Amino acid sequence: MTVQPVVVILGPTAVGKSELSLNLAEQFQTEIINADSMQLYQGMDIGTAKLPPIERRGIKHHLLDVYPVTQIKSKPAQWFHLCEQSRRCQLWLVEVGFI
Repeated sequence: MTVQPVVVILGPTAVGKSELSLNLAEQFQTEIINADSMQLYQGMDIGTAKLPPIERRGIKHHLLDVYPVTQIKSKPAQWFHLCEQSRRCQLWLVEVGFI
């Protein structure tokens, strides 16, 4: 089994994590895995600063709008299995925010 490199972009809200992740994804021709616990939910766009599809530059984003807000997934282990679809990427970009 080949171990894939993972780049984690970590920082508080509004410091440019999304822009950096988009730039890196373009440069390394990879996809972005979202690790924000609230952006996982459908309809949580404004309060989470979720990038609208038009601003994602055509780059595939994983773990955005996966569950309705009525289906709570509080533990990362419960939803990281969804990243399996990204195994074809040579580099994972994981964006994590905190307040």
